[in-house]
Amino acid sequence: MSVVIDTSVFVDTILEYDEHRTKIAEDLLEIIQNSSLEIVAPFLFKVELAGILSRKLPRNRVKLIVKDIIE
Repeated sequence: MSVVIDTSVFVDTILEYDEHRTKIAEDLLEIIQNSSLEIVAPFLFKVELAGILSRKLPRNRVKLIVKDIIE
């Protein structure tokens, strides 16, 4: 079985601007990782992720994060 995760969940684990949201996002991804579920990225996931992160982080760091998540 597969599950689609909104880009904001990944952003919440990276930027950690709200401790409560970060904890929920980390817990959700841990549950999925420990299950037989497969994460399916939405069509615009990479673009959305890069766009959001590029407003907060240096470009070279954004490239590394996106590459790490996509692969």
